[in-house]
Parts: sequence; structure tokens; C-alpha cells
Amino acid sequence: MNSVLNIKEIAIAIVADSFNPLLLTADFLKYGGIIPADWELSRQPVLSAMASQVVFQSGVSILAQANRLLFVEALVATDPKEVTLATIAQKYTHALPQANYQAVGINFTGFANLMGETVHHYLTNTLLAPGPWHSFGETAPRATFRLSYTLKQAQLNLDIAEVNWQISEREEQPAILFAANFDHLLQNSTPSGRLQELNQAIDRWPTYLETYHNLVNSRFLQPERAVSPV
Repeated sequence: MNSVLNIKEIAIAIVADSFNPLLLTADFLKYGGIIPADWELSRQPVLSAMASQVVFQSGVSILAQANRLLFVEALVATDPKEVTLATIAQKYTHALPQANYQAVGINFTGFANLMGETVHHYLTNTLLAPGPWHSFGETAPRATFRLSYTLKQAQLNLDIAEVNWQISEREEQPAILFAANFDHLLQNSTPSGRLQELNQAIDRWPTYLETYHNLVNSRFLQPERAVSPV
């Protein structure tokens, strides 16, 4: 098989005992130095006590809920140095140092379209063993599953699914979704210690991106090029 992973999105999810979603406004982000002052909203923000969201023309969105912050950035740039999400997430948490942070997840979403083999056949006959389970129901089964890997510094959960990949406003094609979650439970006993641990985990996002990229490309899409795990 000759295919490569197209990585489309990075997300950072932060869990704490309690957040105030009403704090999440464009003014709070700009005047607090969390985002560049010239960033413009791409649509009207959502602001409520249950959940607030701001979406910027830069491709960055931030969602605040009672116990979770979610930072998302579309990976339109190929150079990791141009990704701003990690810095924004760290500045936001530094603005709220007393939040009782519990966990952080570094997440990546990517797609692969196959050449010379259908997506369905690859999932159900290559990644999964053929068997009687194929012939049940009115149509062929669609495969969706999760693999969990224990790494030195995180738990890696990799979700794999057969999807339709929207490649333009009018066109989509069958593809395989590879969604990775590098999950950290914060262990330090003090709020300041957990904040430091949180930011150390966020700092490792380029390493996790490389791990994700190598895992999918060398172990799934081009196994003949397999390399040692990170």
C-alpha cells in the first residue's frame, strides 16, 4: 500500500474541577495577552454559564465548559513552528493558576486515502482478520475501533474508522480516520505543581505529533518502513 497520513487538526483538552465559561471572551483573551491583538473573530461568539466558545479567522477556536477547556487549531501550516495553539493554552492556564487542574489531552486528527485498495477492504481484511463476522446484516459492516498504547510519558489512544473525508466544499471521498489522544493524568499534590506538570505535557506536543505521524505511517500505511517507537 502507498498512502500517507494527512494531519488536519491539533487539539488540547484540559480538565479541572471548575471553570467559569463566562470568562471566555475575545476581550479577555486579547487584553490578557493570550492571543495576538489583531486576531479577528470568524463568527459571533457563544457566551453562557454552561458553555462559551470563540472562533477566530486564524483557524483557532476555544471552548470553555464547567470542567473542561478545549483549544483547537486547523493545521494549515506544514511547519510546526507556526502552530500557535500550545502557547495560547499555556497563557490561558497561567491566567487561571488556582484552577484545580486534573488532566490534559494532546489530540491529533488525520486522514488517509488509499491507493489500490478500498478503505473498507483494508480495515476489515488487513487490520482485522476475515471471518464469519463479515457476513451479517443487509450490508457490509463498517469498522470503528480503538487501540491503546502505553508510552513512557503518556497513554496513547488511537481511534481508527472508515469515514467520508470532506476534501472540498463539493467533494468527499472514502478515507480512514486516525484520531490520536495522548492522555495525561496530573499527579502533583499542589495546584502550582499540577500547573507546571500541565505545561510540561503541553510542551511535548511536537514529540507527540512526530510519534503519531510515525506510528500511523510506518505501522499502518507503510509497514515495510516500520521504525522503533518513541
